[in-house]
Amino acid sequence: MAGFPRARFVAKVTRDAKYKKTGEKRKTEIVYLVTDLPPEQASSERPPELNRGYWGAVKNGVHRVCDGALREDASRLRKGALPRVMAAFANLALSIMRKLRVENIQRRMNQFHLAPNSVFACLGACPG
Repeated sequence: MAGFPRARFVAKVTRDAKYKKTGEKRKTEIVYLVTDLPPEQASSERPPELNRGYWGAVKNGVHRVCDGALREDASRLRKGALPRVMAAFANLALSIMRKLRVENIQRRMNQFHLAPNSVFACLGACPG
């Protein structure tokens, strides 16, 4: 499969998106799931489970860190390009921290908040 050289199983999922308050149908979404699992391991019931597991990992691995360490959910930026710009800076900061193998990102970010100049020392060789 072009663009997905390791793909072994593809599934098409069609679902109806509804408004939460009214339950009224908003639109029909079509998504494709691609996995390197062999077909016998990726049965027709398994792709949605795999997809939920992926997004659970994203929520627990990325969102929790962004909100806990960077307080993203408390941000008041809602309009224009600023939310995306701030998210890009947040992702850059988290990537640097992970590259430096910082063990407790939230604790380290709290230290930076209290002593902003310590960021430069961390960039030199930041211990976890």
